[in-house]
Amino acid sequence: MHFVENAFAVVLCLLMAAGLIAITATWRSNTIEFVGNDRMRITETKWWGMRSKETLYRSTLSGLAVMRPNGDEVPVASQPIRLAH
Repeated sequence: MHFVENAFAVVLCLLMAAGLIAITATWRSNTIEFVGNDRMRITETKWWGMRSKETLYRSTLSGLAVMRPNGDEVPVASQPIRLAH
């Protein structure tokens, strides 16, 4: 009888831990920083800060441009953007 109760308790704890990890895996945090007069940095942090994505935008005469890590500037209007809340 004790084995069944202990096995049930272990399974229940494992399910609760898996559920907690699954729920928090989708948590996101966004930080918007204005860098200088013509730049904006957006940092998206996921999964308890273990993964982050940083995007740098620059204001140009024709609109916003995304600054790539290699130095290229790509106009925002020429690429798809996904906005989600």
